[in-house]
Amino acid sequence: MIYFLETESATHMAYLAETIPESRKAEYTIMFVNGTLNKHLKEIQETAQDRIDIIIEQLKQQNNLTEEMKNTAQLYWVSMMNNFRNTAEEIVLNELIYV
Repeated sequence: MIYFLETESATHMAYLAETIPESRKAEYTIMFVNGTLNKHLKEIQETAQDRIDIIIEQLKQQNNLTEEMKNTAQLYWVSMMNNFRNTAEEIVLNELIYV
């Protein structure tokens, strides 16, 4: 979880550096100089993690994946959870990071 947040912060920062239009570069430069860029990135991290958690719970409900399955069908449960996490992270990347 923390790894994802650190990675997404770095990904977002790299994305900003490469793709933001000239008109917005000044905004991010000002945020960096004022010391508010890290706060902005932390807010994005927290929002991203909250959104991932919500998406995973929704996917678990849609696919009837229960905590009981951890004990009865471990490999299935783990593979589904990995699938849900990857799906949720991809959605969040497109919703929050690459915007």
